[in-house]
Amino acid sequence: MTRNTLIEALIKKQESIIDNLEDSVERYQTASDIDEQETREPEDFARQTEAKDMQLRFEKLVREARVALDFLSEQREQIHERIEKGTLVKTDFNWFFLGVSMPLVELEGLNLVSISDQAPVYKDFVNKKTGDHVLVGEKTHEILEII
Repeated sequence: MTRNTLIEALIKKQESIIDNLEDSVERYQTASDIDEQETREPEDFARQTEAKDMQLRFEKLVREARVALDFLSEQREQIHERIEKGTLVKTDFNWFFLGVSMPLVELEGLNLVSISDQAPVYKDFVNKKTGDHVLVGEKTHEILEII
């Protein structure tokens, strides 16, 4: 499996995440946009405030997801010879992408796990090389390839 194939799968997944988040923003924006001149119950205005809060939260998630997408897009042309942010690591169990947190991506029978550079396990990968082992959860993985 090539680096480009794996990165493209991550980009496609991230684009799908952004689409879903934007749909949520739209739903909450609609829910928060009630005509205040109409006769309404006080509960309606409370729900309007809650919907606006949720809209703002989802807008923040969209911005963060776009930053992650930009990072992934930049990784198309990158080559990594050591483990750092943006590295793909093949182990005896699955692939890991280091640098952003995303849901699991299944690709041609393989699992591609994304790990944020803020996650504690990220530090366990740094300074490792081919043949080293890394503990992820309760499973020890042997590093087979770094790309």
